[in-house]
Amino acid sequence: MAKNKYDWENPAVIKRNKEDGHVIAFCYDDEKSALERKPSDYKATLDGKWKFYWQMGIEGCPESFYKPDFDDSDWKYITVPSVWQTEKTGSFPYYYASTFPRAISRKKSKIPSIDHDMQEIGIYRREFDLPENFSDKEVFLHFGAVKSAIEVYVNGSFVGYSQGAMTPHEFDITKYLVPGKNSVAAKVYRDYVDFTGDCDTKAIIVSTASPYKFAQSVLEALGTNTIGLDDFEKLSKLAEVTGTKVPAPLASLRGKKVRFKETYEKQDMEEAVAKLMNI
Repeated sequence: MAKNKYDWENPAVIKRNKEDGHVIAFCYDDEKSALERKPSDYKATLDGKWKFYWQMGIEGCPESFYKPDFDDSDWKYITVPSVWQTEKTGSFPYYYASTFPRAISRKKSKIPSIDHDMQEIGIYRREFDLPENFSDKEVFLHFGAVKSAIEVYVNGSFVGYSQGAMTPHEFDITKYLVPGKNSVAAKVYRDYVDFTGDCDTKAIIVSTASPYKFAQSVLEALGTNTIGLDDFEKLSKLAEVTGTKVPAPLASLRGKKVRFKETYEKQDMEEAVAKLMNI
């Protein structure tokens, strides 16, 4: 295999300096506070407005975007969390039911390969004040989900890299922080190479009308009482067993009709989505 220049096109690299996966955990000063399950005093959210830059293709990307003194005054703002394709800040959203995303090669001779001219890049920047009670403590930067690969920088220093669209990404940023104001930048790539070692294996991206995808282990834990139930009924059963209330927005989907059933050829996908979304 030819040597790859970028982490996102190198199937041998899936992370750099990323913390190993674990259950979500927060710090408390004592056991009583933890058992009360109140918001931790050692959690600070970075949700909200970030400066944002988007481009198609890897050439001409701002080289110093990660430096604290970089001038981003002409960049747009974007709300985090969000999806840039639905924020009118990048390409149109599109959906594939039976093939690779556009940027990923489908030719055997080029697998694994991503077209550099079709790789989408989004750069996020913001500043934040380090809470005083964070001093002398380990501090981790946590991304709940990123699609699909991310490079992280704090105060001008490279922190790490991670990939995987539906999994958290967490980095130890303790040594990069300073008292008071700090800057963080994230360079996000839409696609990355994931090589199976079998060039005849097709990757299928699928969607279902179900509001919730149940792992087999969950269904087994619920027992045989779920046989014959639709996913909404299974969701109610799960809530009954666990005592966890089904969120109202999810429950309200039950019985609603599917709004769009049209199918399109992939070359017509962007135009069709733009028409449906009135953009």
